[in-house]
Amino acid sequence: MIKLRLSTKFLLSMLLISAGLTAASLLFVRRTLESHIRGEIFSDLRNSVATFQNVQREREASWSRSAELMADLPILRALIMAPDAATIQDSSQRLWRLGGSDLFVMVNREQKVVAMHTASYGLTANSAQQLFLEALGEEPTSRWWFGGGHLYEVFVRPIYFGSQAENRLQGYLALGYEINDQLAHEAARVAASQVAFWYGNQVAKSTLSPVQDSELARAYPRSGQAVQETVSQVELGQERFLSAALDLSHGAGPRVRLTVLKSYDQATAFLKQLNRSLVGLGFVAVLGGSL
Repeated sequence: MIKLRLSTKFLLSMLLISAGLTAASLLFVRRTLESHIRGEIFSDLRNSVATFQNVQREREASWSRSAELMADLPILRALIMAPDAATIQDSSQRLWRLGGSDLFVMVNREQKVVAMHTASYGLTANSAQQLFLEALGEEPTSRWWFGGGHLYEVFVRPIYFGSQAENRLQGYLALGYEINDQLAHEAARVAASQVAFWYGNQVAKSTLSPVQDSELARAYPRSGQAVQETVSQVELGQERFLSAALDLSHGAGPRVRLTVLKSYDQATAFLKQLNRSLVGLGFVAVLGGSL
């Protein structure tokens, strides 16, 4: 009877030791995998931000060149000197269509908006007037305009009569390119991630759901005041994301930035199945050790 009890105690002790070692091994494997996955996501986020930055530079160079070429067109130079704004508004529509921008604004030498065309409703001529005056005299070749829920990267170029060297300024041309759904999804494809564009502390456009947009704005309430350079974790609803940021600001005014997000839960979803498999193997190992 005593021998049986000793055998039972010994067996139970071995089972507990085996179970403890199995649990510790499972925990170690899980944490090692999670750490590895997190490191891979960090690297992917930084690469995604760098890739978008390179693509954006190419876009900006192309858009800047388009604005310079259009501002130098003889027909546009002649049009800015038309006697009334209605003529300029009507006659400039064809130029806007040919240029392919989302926003087209002409300003006379009195610094008044005399023509404006937009691909999306929202930004008004009064808002464009104010935004133009606020940015007048700034050095950056491009600036950000936000109005009516639309965010544009705008390139302003002077319109001269004759050569630029003669400095006979007649007005200004502003061409804007909207951060719309198409561009946001293109950015997401380039970055292989979800993306969100910020204007100050407001999410201007993203590939997230409206609910996730609201939660993201609450998670980073001071995003317009400090640009986050490091990778961080944010929870949107029931899903965890890792995110990295890129400052897109030009000159003064509210900060414009891009946040790139990758789902941590999606990347680690296979761990649940792996855990079940490892637990099953651990159970078999414990039973095998008890025989």
